[in-house]
Amino acid sequence: MSILLHVCPQAVGADFVNGNHIADERPMLLVHGMAGYTKTGIIGRPSAGTADKGRALLASLAESFDDHLSSLLDERQPPRSQWKEVWNLIQPLLPADPPRGVRWGDHRCCRSN
Repeated sequence: MSILLHVCPQAVGADFVNGNHIADERPMLLVHGMAGYTKTGIIGRPSAGTADKGRALLASLAESFDDHLSSLLDERQPPRSQWKEVWNLIQPLLPADPPRGVRWGDHRCCRSN
């Protein structure tokens, strides 16, 4: 919910604050799926979601991804000349409008310098 509130608040109805559904014990989740525990598809407390939490979560995910991507690139040592080529292959797969706070191409492998 927090990510939606940050990225696309108009997609969130005002009644999200009433959507809490707690199902702490889910021993057969992999067998029955979510339908075995909730009729709405929600398990958790969407009422606790905030745009600030969504922004922080996206920033954390982007930072974590950057660290992982850097590690993979450093480990494999691709020639720098190939970084832009890889970016050019990935870029068309990304949404046209990135989430707020994210700029496609910020990672060092995506820049041409």
